[in-house]
Amino acid sequence: MRWATRVALLAMITVSPAWAEIPGPGATYGDAIRWYARAAGAGDARAQFLLGIKLESGIEVDRDPVAAAEWFRKAAEQGHPEAQFKLATLLEQGRGVDQNHEAAFRWYSAAAESGLAAAQYNLAVAFLNGRGTEQDIIEAYAWVDLAAEQGLDAAANLRERLRQVLPDDVLAEAQSRADEIRTKPVAN
Repeated sequence: MRWATRVALLAMITVSPAWAEIPGPGATYGDAIRWYARAAGAGDARAQFLLGIKLESGIEVDRDPVAAAEWFRKAAEQGHPEAQFKLATLLEQGRGVDQNHEAAFRWYSAAAESGLAAAQYNLAVAFLNGRGTEQDIIEAYAWVDLAAEQGLDAAANLRERLRQVLPDDVLAEAQSRADEIRTKPVAN
């Protein structure tokens, strides 16, 4: 089976069983993109996210950060954590959208509450630097602790640096806040 046919088949399978047609041997990358676009246009959050990834990176399509941001937004509004994270990143950096640290903070928060380690780390950094929110060392430590528990090396390194500089009473309060977040039901 040709590689392009495999990609088209994978796109068809991963976006939604409602689009169950088998691509023929002449399927192309363009066919795969059409499958993603078709499912995304029908409101499939995963397809919206995957189409956003392709448009942001220029994989198999012309790079279009504005369109990528719009697809990420549509998926994020449906609660897709990875789309929330990608949208937050674009908002923080001003790629494809106007730079907006407050909006980035809100989307990082949503993704972090869903348990996404990278979002938890970026949320911690936002709290640490007061970017998009008030500076809050307790929240910063709590979120970086959660991300570090999931094996994110950058989070583990930051957590260790914070442990070395925070007074014991602040560290105890921050750890208590992390425990509180841990016991909260995961947002979906």
